[in-house]
Amino acid sequence: MSPSLLQSLKVIPKSLLLICATTLIYKSKPKEHRTGNNGIESNITAEVGQDIEVCVAGNGELQAVTHFKVNSSHQGKTIRALLPVEAFNIEIKDHNKQPVKNTRFIIYYRGREIVKQTNSQGLINVKMLVGFVYEFGLVGGKPLATLRCIKGVQTQTININEAAKNKAQGVSRPTTTTTKNPSSPPKPENNPPPAKPTVTKPKPSPVTEESHTEKNGRPITTVITDKAASDTTRYHIYHNGKIKRQNADAKSYAEFIYYDENGGKHNLGKSAYIRTLSLKAGNIPDGGDIYLVDERKHDSYISSDKKLGYKWHIPAYIGENLRERYYLNGLTMAGTLGALMKMGYQEYEGTGWSNRKAESKGSSSHFNGRAGDFRYLGINNVHRNGPVYTTPDHVKRFDKAENERWVKVFKTYGFQTFYTGTSAKSGVPALKGTTFWKNHHDHLHLGNQGSADSLKSRGILEDI
Repeated sequence: MSPSLLQSLKVIPKSLLLICATTLIYKSKPKEHRTGNNGIESNITAEVGQDIEVCVAGNGELQAVTHFKVNSSHQGKTIRALLPVEAFNIEIKDHNKQPVKNTRFIIYYRGREIVKQTNSQGLINVKMLVGFVYEFGLVGGKPLATLRCIKGVQTQTININEAAKNKAQGVSRPTTTTTKNPSSPPKPENNPPPAKPTVTKPKPSPVTEESHTEKNGRPITTVITDKAASDTTRYHIYHNGKIKRQNADAKSYAEFIYYDENGGKHNLGKSAYIRTLSLKAGNIPDGGDIYLVDERKHDSYISSDKKLGYKWHIPAYIGENLRERYYLNGLTMAGTLGALMKMGYQEYEGTGWSNRKAESKGSSSHFNGRAGDFRYLGINNVHRNGPVYTTPDHVKRFDKAENERWVKVFKTYGFQTFYTGTSAKSGVPALKGTTFWKNHHDHLHLGNQGSADSLKSRGILEDI
């Protein structure tokens, strides 16, 4: 496709111009741009037919402002991106977690100092541009906290200590004092200085570890936008096993977002689909195409509270054989990531799924990225440092209860086939809900999630 020179991108709040740092997501890659005094970033080049998302910073994630597809009519034109205004509450609480009522504070926003008073519930009502940073402080003092306006967050909570509360309320109430000796300087107060307030993170909790401050003027962010680009299939993965697939027909990129039971949203990454021939058993082409996802692009995640996440390693070699079984199809990847997140934080080792050509190598059922292997979980996490077997000599290493919980979680995401064993050649299944298979005393095999239609019929998948 031919490149199109967009003369400029103009970011405006309503009809006001501003200097604004924006991020353009183009071909899945975010790049920061900064508008000038006239609110315009000039000489942006993009290919006709590609999607561009205009975003501003958030807490741990980017916030989408607008989204458009480049066409030839954009040549030499200015595209206007309207920054939305968000109305929300700032909630002030004291050291006892009680609301600080009817007290004046100061908000520093867009070069202005705005005095606001909390109401009877300890709330300050404000309106700000999405993505903009503001500061909070005591009247007559310096800023104590830096926060950012986040789209959809109705309340941001700030906790202050007793000294800050006393000082704020002292400023708020008019005082009448009689000075007996005007020439004498006032005695210094012995009250300790107000400590920097703590900021309660807004819910739903953001994707990565947050910061309400800037680091060298740059926010710490990862990419999540409200609307998936038209070339991207977005998989919304829920803690209860549900998967909602957005833009199911998109062929360029896959993006995975997990929603925990507390309403938190976790971006597990976006990567390019790998198109190859679809196969059936025996690695025989079945006449169609399959779109695979590279596990290495989504091999780790940890939430800001470090309670959710995973580290997932697949080696290139199995023994002395180069396998490179890094590839899963999109739905299988969504279900697998959902299961890993649902388990809480853990580290996983496995020998993989399919190779880049969707072939099953070293096994018969791993074609089309539909089945994979994991090392069994060990007591006290010993699986992180070495193999774990189901055999009697590993009874102090094999965590049966945790592995059975793992299988149960995978089943909620539609997986139907699980192979385990208690010895190499003969025996019984090692785990409840699994089937015995020879040579599966050292790893868990899972697969057979089923087609999209099968997942829909079982109430697991919904296309949106």
